[in-house]
Amino acid sequence: MDIGGGSVEFIIANKNGIAWKESYNLGVARLLEQFPPSDPIQAGEIEIIDRHLESKLQSLIAAVDQFPICKLVGSSGSFDTLAAIIANKEYPLIELSKITSFKLEAEALNEVHQRLISATIEGRRTIPGMDPDRVENIVPASIIVQWVLKRLQPNEVWQCAFALKEGAILQIINNVL
Repeated sequence: MDIGGGSVEFIIANKNGIAWKESYNLGVARLLEQFPPSDPIQAGEIEIIDRHLESKLQSLIAAVDQFPICKLVGSSGSFDTLAAIIANKEYPLIELSKITSFKLEAEALNEVHQRLISATIEGRRTIPGMDPDRVENIVPASIIVQWVLKRLQPNEVWQCAFALKEGAILQIINNVL
């Protein structure tokens, strides 16, 4: 799963290859534009976004029914920020920049989510591990992650330091060489 500003991408794959992939125009900037939140966001506003995700991600749910998943791997900035906040609290000596993946426990993700949705923009700026460039976008990103966790129920969630573009570059290199 890759949460961007304009879209969210999902790929279902295993060691044998890609079974399914889709990009949805549900990025965090789009959600903020469509559903401008209060500061802090209100429960009713989160419910509206959840219903929107439910209506737009039906093909994802169908794909997971067809190709069951056990692990969710999140790449790019939103997952990097969630991982940094969790790591800062639970493993303050770890340097995330020196590792390629970090396991995100569902309970820790939920705790961070509750903290993010209850904080104002200024309050989020003070959260240790918060990327200053993601202060506004992290709330809709966390809402998307929580929706995915509830609906898809993966056994494990991992943050991956690599983005989809690195995977595409690696594939090109492997096919050319």
